Amino acid sequence: MRFIPLIAVLSLLSGCTGKTQAKADELRVRPSDIEHVPVEGLSDVEAVVVIEPKQDYPDGDLLRMKFVTGQKFVRLISGTVQYERLNDTNSQPSSPAKLSVRYSTTTKRVQGDIAIVEVSTETLTAEDDHGSSARDPDRFELVVDDRGRIIRNLEGILRSGVAVAFIPFPNPRVKPGSEWSLGTAMEVPVFEEMEIIQKFVYRGTTSHQGKKVWQIDTSAEGGDKIDVTGTYYFDAATGHLVQGSFTLVGYGKVNDPSGNQVDAKVTFKVDVTTER
Repeated sequence: MRFIPLIAVLSLLSGCTGKTQAKADELRVRPSDIEHVPVEGLSDVEAVVVIEPKQDYPDGDLLRMKFVTGQKFVRLISGTVQYERLNDTNSQPSSPAKLSVRYSTTTKRVQGDIAIVEVSTETLTAEDDHGSSARDPDRFELVVDDRGRIIRNLEGILRSGVAVAFIPFPNPRVKPGSEWSLGTAMEVPVFEEMEIIQKFVYRGTTSHQGKKVWQIDTSAEGGDKIDVTGTYYFDAATGHLVQGSFTLVGYGKVNDPSGNQVDAKVTFKVDVTTER
């Protein structure tokens, strides 16, 4: 089994980083570059090792997803990415580039605790002060179990981005404060190859957007290259995502106007909302 965790959405957003060019003192994202992103790093994802919570609580919450044939969700992934040159006191942060894609998931078939889910994406758009571009819609299937684990590995930048709606729920029952984690290695443009440790903390049930939800906070570290913090809200009745957001701050190299690589700070902000 191979699972692509939250960090995979970086490959969706980092689609604008492979050919980034700087202008004056700013490091800018070029939306047109999104159409020319290689997909090889994603196939390098290794099997994830899930470290389960230390204790199973008989009276705790069992986090599971409930799939029903014909069940459909429409979600929007939106985000911004911004760069700042390091070791240059005269440099200013780039203007944020905005990215968004709307997609739907429809449960086609359920077999025990496994579901076949069709994903249909609309056009992925990217824009900044200098222009905009789009990436064609896509349609594909996922195989997901009731713990939110993607059984079928994904290929392609856009296809991996939708994996942000799924995180691996723990096997034991949990109470507020229960923790679990996973580790993986992947190669992402700008940050290169990283060992990623992602942690999840169950905060219990709360009310969010008029629903009773499970709140799960997450954080991830990739050595001294990235730091991620975020929060997910899952419908306590179905186990499906209601809303999630995270911020990533990373340090890597981009090209300056002369084509030389320079050190830069990269800030991603991503929000995933369920529209219906």
